[in-house]
Amino acid sequence: GEIIFDTGNSKKENILIIGESYDNAILKLIASHYNKTISIDLRNYNNHMKKEFDFEEYIKKYKIKKVLFIGNIYFYTMKEFMIGEDK
Repeated sequence: GEIIFDTGNSKKENILIIGESYDNAILKLIASHYNKTISIDLRNYNNHMKKEFDFEEYIKKYKIKKVLFIGNIYFYTMKEFMIGEDK
């Protein structure tokens, strides 16, 4: 559901990645360029975190300025994986 990579380099920005299994191969590579990389897999988030994913909460909590979506377009158009109040 959630993986957080932390390089400890506070001079770099944080990034939020929302993905599925397609992002597994490049998460560590991307994370090496940021302070904190927060990776969210919406397929497992609710079960593992025991709550609904709150996009705005992550943006505020981690001071996110960049969001990267990785995966198949059909994943992001399925109602159960839509982000926001208009689900």
